[in-house]
Amino acid sequence: MSHHARAARLTTWMTLALATLTFALPSTTASAQSAPPDPELERESFQVAEGFEVSLYAADPMLAKPIQMNFDPAGRLWIATSEVYPQIKPGEVADDKVLVLEDTKGAGRADKVTVFAGGLLIPTGVLPGDG
Repeated sequence: MSHHARAARLTTWMTLALATLTFALPSTTASAQSAPPDPELERESFQVAEGFEVSLYAADPMLAKPIQMNFDPAGRLWIATSEVYPQIKPGEVADDKVLVLEDTKGAGRADKVTVFAGGLLIPTGVLPGDG
């Protein structure tokens, strides 16, 4: 793969990762008492520099409260998620996870999610290896 092709692929994946993270943040357009924000409506409200685009790669219910993410060499997105972040409440049982999201159809959107590890307590990062 040429340097230009790698750079283009990295730019695409970084855009997808940014879109994924953005949809996990609270909406500035929805009131606290309204329904959760629609990721597609949120995406359409972005102001994006010329030559760039934002695509939705994944959203609820596929993932919730992502803490950190990383791509592996196969293009899968590994995400550390936590339902109890930022603090577990007394008596609450944590079932935080490391998820692996994949675009198996080549459509530019995650269509498969695999739980790599579950039953965790606030995982703060994931670094997939090559092996």
